[in-house]
Amino acid sequence: MSTFQVKLSNLTSEGHQGYLDRDTNGVPVTTSRQRQIYVMGPKKINRLLVDGQTFTDCNYWKRFCPVSTAIPEGCDSDRAFLTLTSDDGLAWSDVPAHQVYDFANLVGVAPAASPAWATVVDFSITPHFSYAKSACITNTTGASVIIRLNGITQATVANGASLIFDIDELHITKIEAQGAGGTNVIIPAAKIQIVINS
Repeated sequence: MSTFQVKLSNLTSEGHQGYLDRDTNGVPVTTSRQRQIYVMGPKKINRLLVDGQTFTDCNYWKRFCPVSTAIPEGCDSDRAFLTLTSDDGLAWSDVPAHQVYDFANLVGVAPAASPAWATVVDFSITPHFSYAKSACITNTTGASVIIRLNGITQATVANGASLIFDIDELHITKIEAQGAGGTNVIIPAAKIQIVINS
């Protein structure tokens, strides 16, 4: 999930909606005093957006933020009415079936000498019965960890680093972990985007 702020007072050029918002001296106001809008979001559900408010939702809403290196799928600044205040790093998708889950199971992970892999999440079982179509796995444990995907592929992830897989780059059915460097660690929440009934 990412966090967005509503910015209806768009003052980038003449003729756009922000020029309706001026005080009695003709000076543009920072926050719109007069408007709120309904915008259709994921799953065709309308969301009421009030100028200045913030909300947390899936990355579908990035399409209404200004284009940048981090948000190449956004729109031009004249048409943008949202700004991105916190990015979860997951890929953006316009497909309603793409859902975002934060896994906060805090799995205890032993050093990688010989213990069994600790399962962070298994998408093949309830409640998912599916697979992750994209994923952002961030290590904030304070130590390096070894991540294993689908029981095969392994990667060592340093503290503060992330493994990011864009949509359709890899279908992930299972994420497991071990401690690296002889350290017992706890795996934090893994930010995963899942396709349901794919």
